[in-house]
Amino acid sequence: MTAAESQATGVSEAQHRHGLMVVDDEPEVCNTVYHLLRRRYNVFRAHSAAEGIELMSKHEVEIILTDQRMPDVTGVEMLAKMKSKYPQAIRMLYTGYTDLESLVSAVNQGHVYRFISKPWYPEELITAVDDAAVEYHRIFQTFEELANCRQALKQAQEENQMLRACLEALEPS
Repeated sequence: MTAAESQATGVSEAQHRHGLMVVDDEPEVCNTVYHLLRRRYNVFRAHSAAEGIELMSKHEVEIILTDQRMPDVTGVEMLAKMKSKYPQAIRMLYTGYTDLESLVSAVNQGHVYRFISKPWYPEELITAVDDAAVEYHRIFQTFEELANCRQALKQAQEENQMLRACLEALEPS
């Protein structure tokens, strides 16, 4: 990853490269995304929702990019399944069709972070995936901060209990 790429994604070379899974029944699309983003991300390719779900169980994937129209399952349906098993993953959907009902369904069921119109420009796709990586990092940091706050609160409550016990012991009966 170059310095410019690191700056664009907010990730230094020493940090973790995000896993990106692209799911499309057209192998050429998966290969195009792979070649476009392989230097920035660990790109995994799946040609069906079932293959994508299997890859998710075997690899660390933070970003899911899928086509809406696939033979067995729509992208929205797959993302909804992924959300229940992998809620932390950033979900993105692309489509060559502008079906408003599908887009609304995607937001409601799959909690899609971003839509991308097909065909896309390479720069547009790179920017969208980079933005998703930054969003994942932001969410991950927020969860870490929340966990730290919970731990600090628990510790403060324990200290408060201990101080109350000491105070009760000092009070005359």
